[in-house]
Amino acid sequence: MSLPVRIFDQSINLIGEVDDYESFFFERSWYKIGAFEITINRYKLYASAFQKGRFILAGNNLDSVGIITSIKYSVGEGGKGSETVTASGYQLKHLYTWRIVYPPAGQARYTETNVAETVVKNLLKAQIGSTAAAARKFTLLSINSDSGRGISYIISARYSNLAAELEDLAWATQISTTLTLDLTNKLLVSDIAQGIDRTAGQSVNGRAIFSPDYDTISGGEVVHSEVAYRSIMIVGGQGIGTSRTIQNTYSGSEPTNLARREQWIDARDLSSGTDLTARGVAKLAEYGNQDYLSVTALPYSSLVYRTHYDLGDLVTLSIAGESTDARISTARESWSHNVYNLELTFGRPFPTITARVSESQVETAATFNANE
Repeated sequence: MSLPVRIFDQSINLIGEVDDYESFFFERSWYKIGAFEITINRYKLYASAFQKGRFILAGNNLDSVGIITSIKYSVGEGGKGSETVTASGYQLKHLYTWRIVYPPAGQARYTETNVAETVVKNLLKAQIGSTAAAARKFTLLSINSDSGRGISYIISARYSNLAAELEDLAWATQISTTLTLDLTNKLLVSDIAQGIDRTAGQSVNGRAIFSPDYDTISGGEVVHSEVAYRSIMIVGGQGIGTSRTIQNTYSGSEPTNLARREQWIDARDLSSGTDLTARGVAKLAEYGNQDYLSVTALPYSSLVYRTHYDLGDLVTLSIAGESTDARISTARESWSHNVYNLELTFGRPFPTITARVSESQVETAATFNANE
């Protein structure tokens, strides 16, 4: 059975609802911004209601809300009767990409060191919320109260994209930022999410184990890789040339010989040694040894999506004698001709050495340009 899709205008007024579409998928992402796409015959009821800038809601899941950014009209071989409308877009938190981070008046950068939730909510208040300039506010925005969740995080930003800053925080702290709808009060509701530990090694929450032994997956692979691994962060602070502050960050004793794998980190936005160390520690975690996972979950099994596990949860995967714990980073649901599919991804995408070298070159180039 197809999932109903409701359409709302930007004042969160209901325009219509459809369930007789050709195909529909909705992807939620923990760290990034998920996407969606729906295709419907142009002559179906409410097909014309799909317009750029409108919101769509997948079923009754208020975290499955998207904003339409593109409309495509197509004609098939059947002529007039085969005309379709395809509306595509992104999770509602795509709205965060519409703002950059302004520093406070009289200051060069927007900076704060605090627990992750506090950093997120103060940042949103300053850029799109109650303390933002009137022209920059999201007028329907409601930011849930701050509970002080998450580990410590440092933000130092100047005219960077708001969504990019929130993504960086998510990777560093494992906290995801959300933007959902309050249909009763007609509000955009911003909050954070932490996920639940459902790994095999804990006994507090229900366990979610993806394994052919439990008939919960149809296939998958686990790759243990050190292609992105670096053991020492060379963190560059403020100053120019020989006067620039350089601080090395590593875990335990300083690595040497082939155990020493260096990575340059441009942190000229930070001034104190404590902040430089914190940036280095965060980057050590980012460049640590990684397990890269690819699993096709069975949509119908003893593990029920959104009941026994959800996006952002830590789960256990056991494949071919290999067992590892990982966070669900993307969940993509799709419906087509009454067939339902669920695709899950875990953690980071597998990196290439070319991508990592390119990242390093970008950081180095930025440093050289800044010193000129």
